[in-house]
Amino acid sequence: MKDNNRWAYFSIVEQMMDYEKRGYWKATDEQKEKLLEVYLELEGDIEEDI
Repeated sequence: MKDNNRWAYFSIVEQMMDYEKRGYWKATDEQKEKLLEVYLELEGDIEEDI
């Protein structure tokens, strides 16, 4: 998905982070770290394209 539509992937990652923050999903510390890592990577990639 990252290669085909970065914007959609970025949106999904953002939503997952929001769901965890609101308590709708109980992510492990490892999952939260990975989400943040992916989020920051995507954000950097998108900013480079702008």
